[in-house]
Amino acid sequence: TITVDVPTGFEVEGAEDLKIHKELKSEGKIICKFDSNYELKEDKLIVTIEEFYRQLEIPIDQYEAFREVINAASDFNKSSILLTKVE
Repeated sequence: TITVDVPTGFEVEGAEDLKIHKELKSEGKIICKFDSNYELKEDKLIVTIEEFYRQLEIPIDQYEAFREVINAASDFNKSSILLTKVE
């Protein structure tokens, strides 16, 4: 969890980019997942992230879906927010 204090008189832009959900299932079970979300509560931006890999080996036919999960984490690292002054 990441908590950002939003100063009085400012608003958050770009928070929608923080919402990412990718998962890979095998035999009905989630074997890896990246999930990030955010919530604006009063003067705080609260970002939650869950990432896990329950299986060490992935079948080659699931490689692209596995890569999407890994890339989601990278995409999150590239995301940014902007605090702009409300006029």
